[in-house]
Amino acid sequence: MGTYQRRNSRLDAAYFLELATTERLVGWIVGLPIHCDGKESQKSTECRQFATWLSEQTRRPVTLFDERFTTSEARRLLSDSPVSGRKKRQRLDGVAAQLILTHYLESRQHDSPQNMGIGDPPAPL
Repeated sequence: MGTYQRRNSRLDAAYFLELATTERLVGWIVGLPIHCDGKESQKSTECRQFATWLSEQTRRPVTLFDERFTTSEARRLLSDSPVSGRKKRQRLDGVAAQLILTHYLESRQHDSPQNMGIGDPPAPL
C-alpha cells in the first residue's frame, strides 16, 4: 500500500471507505500539526476538518495525534537510505505516517495522559 494522493471529495470518500472496509479498520489516526509551543495553526484547523470529514465518510472514529517532528525524523531515517533524492522525497510522507502510527501505538502502551492523542479528552472524534 502506498501513499494516497487526494483527488476530489467523491473519489477520496470512495477510496477511504473501500480501504476501511477491505482492511476492516476500526478507526483512523490522523497527524495533527502543532507548533513547538503547543499552539495550533491553519494547517491544524485543516487537519481537524479532514478528520471530521473522514469520520463522516467512513463511519469510523478518528483520533488526532501530535505529529511534531515526524517529518524531520523521517528525513533523518531516509538520509541513511541508499535510494536517490527523488525517491526519498516520494517516500517522506509515507515514512512520516508510519512514525505517527508507531508513536501513537507506543503512547497507548504507556497509557500516560501526556502521551495520548490531541483532544479533550483524548477520545476519537
